[in-house]
Amino acid sequence: MIDYVGDISKNDASVLSDWASQSFNIVDFGVGASSQVIAHYTKGTVVSIDTEPIWINKTLMHLKRLSIPEEKVRFMSYPQFWASIGTPTEQFDFVFDDGVDNLRRNFGMFIWPFIKKGGWLALHDQRRRHDWDNAQAIINEYWQEIGTVYYNHRDSNITFIEKRQIPAYYDNWQITENIDMSKW
Repeated sequence: MIDYVGDISKNDASVLSDWASQSFNIVDFGVGASSQVIAHYTKGTVVSIDTEPIWINKTLMHLKRLSIPEEKVRFMSYPQFWASIGTPTEQFDFVFDDGVDNLRRNFGMFIWPFIKKGGWLALHDQRRRHDWDNAQAIINEYWQEIGTVYYNHRDSNITFIEKRQIPAYYDNWQITENIDMSKW
């Protein structure tokens, strides 16, 4: 594990590094330790977003210390990101949501249409009730598009939500399978 500085456990960093190593187009909301880990382990690029410029500056310093090339991470303010992203198109295969508490749920809701089919949304701090509620709200909103969900994956503090390849619309199997209800 790289010598990151910040507010994620070693176990969370290990889980995050595994996912980052399999992802190429990543969004990281809430810069810091996660940005360092993701940027080091991904083979792709990272858009790191924060609401506070001081966190971006600190993280830039840590990336330099870790010899992570500047071109691997593009830092943006929260408003800059939303102004630049355009209309929903599936652009990202992995999104890590660990920003300021009062924006986490909205961020997860708004970023979902930009996640590729088969991509993942990861939410940090899932052992805090309000963050757990955020994950549930996103699942409730996009339930037909949800594939696999890993709650606190590998005993981490991160929940991963997969965007299905094909939405799962309700199918009345009794009609689809021609079940004769009169025989019941």
